[in-house]
Amino acid sequence: MQLSPATSNASSSLDLMSPKPVIPDVPPRDHSPKMPRSKAWKEVMHHWLEGVPELNLHIPLKDWPYEYMCGLNCGLHSKYNQRHIIVMEFLNQYGGNKTAFMAAYNIKKGIKVLLEAIKAAHQQ
Repeated sequence: MQLSPATSNASSSLDLMSPKPVIPDVPPRDHSPKMPRSKAWKEVMHHWLEGVPELNLHIPLKDWPYEYMCGLNCGLHSKYNQRHIIVMEFLNQYGGNKTAFMAAYNIKKGIKVLLEAIKAAHQQ
């Protein structure tokens, strides 16, 4: 019996041979030097736009197919959505203007406080 090689389409299915999708914690929970909370939002931007292969984020979050967040990976959907809210606020509402974004939100307390502030601003 001859098996044909499997074909995969990264945009439509999760290849079984690929590593499990990962969204790194910000700041990281490992023993690396502590990341200041005020820089955490920039790390979220980096994960979204570029990815971080050394943290097993081989595909930038902006390019993730839906399949990466469903099935056994459904726990990533919430984390992905949180990152999406922060990034879209920075890029769409503030046009990527760091000064305006930092003036509007208290970025010194980390991404959890930032996310809550963005949500509150949109409820007004």
